[in-house]
Parts: sequence; structure tokens; C-alpha cells
Amino acid sequence: MQLCFIRPGRPIENGFIESFNGRLRDECLNVEWFPTLDQARQRGGLAAGAALVLPQVRLTAQAAYPNTTGILQRARDSEVNAYGQYMAFTRRAKTDGYPGIAYLFTALATAELIHGQNFEKLLARLGVEITRRTERPVQVGSTQQNLIKAAADQIDSVDMFYLAMLRELKPEGFQNAVTVTTWAWETEKQHLGILKSIQR
Repeated sequence: MQLCFIRPGRPIENGFIESFNGRLRDECLNVEWFPTLDQARQRGGLAAGAALVLPQVRLTAQAAYPNTTGILQRARDSEVNAYGQYMAFTRRAKTDGYPGIAYLFTALATAELIHGQNFEKLLARLGVEITRRTERPVQVGSTQQNLIKAAADQIDSVDMFYLAMLRELKPEGFQNAVTVTTWAWETEKQHLGILKSIQR
């Protein structure tokens, strides 16, 4: 048996496991922290203590990375909007009789969803309360027009959005944010290559 790792920036290679691992950590393992095994065994009074300490920890984390918090919130919103757009493009491609293009748009939407979830996890670590956004209306053209729009959006993401984001994130030094953003940027580069090859 050989051990295989998912390549950085490609969580979709095993999306189910990646999603499960993230949720397990966020919802179970990260809920409480025990420096020693004895403290884990003696849970008495822990919940009351956590109720006093956790809000202060969240405020401290947000104060330590104020610019990072705002950047991650904007990035998360952008990914949510991109997800909605690609799902609308998927439906149109199916209607137009292009199942292969519909599959591509679904893959792009899934990647955007994963990026958005990754940014949400970082925000949660910084103690930011995540609010659900209402979906904005999406302009949907023909499948050909949607491919052109998708390629233009990917060019913007690769050449401007993620580069600017990385430049703004680095001064505060929250390395997890830089890493997740770099992975998203590398994925967007791959998507752009695929879209360009289809347009030829």
C-alpha cells in the first residue's frame, strides 16, 4: 500500500475527506484545548471558564490582524459570488446541450466553494462571526458568452485579485491566510489554462 497526499491547492482531489477533516477539526477538535491529559480528564468547570476566556481570545485575534480580517471577508464574499455565477452557467450549459461545458462550470463552482470555505475557516480562527450572504443576481448569457466571461474573470483573479490580496496580507504575517490564498491562486491559474484551451 502506498500513501498518497493531496497536492497543495488541489483539495478537490479528495473533496469528501478534505471537507470531513475540516469539519471534524472545526466542530469537534478545536472546541476545547487541554495542555495536559489530566486537564482533559478533569473537565469540571471548563465550560464556564471557556465562556469567560473565548470572547477575549476572539477580540485579541481580530485586533492582531485587522487588515487580514477585512481582506479575508472580501475574498470570501468574492468566492461566494463566483460560486453562484458558475452554478448559473452550469444550468445554462445543460440547457444549451453542452454537458461537458456544464461539467467544467460545476468543477469551477466547486473550487470557488472550497476557496470560500477555506476563507471562512480562517475567519472563524480569528473569531469573526460568519454571516450568510444573500445571493446576488447573475447575468447569464449563452454558453459561449459565459465561457468568455469565465475566462475574463479568471484572468482578473490570476493577474490582479490574488496578487493584490497576497501583497496586502503579508505585512500582518498571518501565514495561514497567505498559504490558503496562494493555493487558491494556483488553482485559478489551472482553471485559466483550461478555459483558454477550450476557447481555441
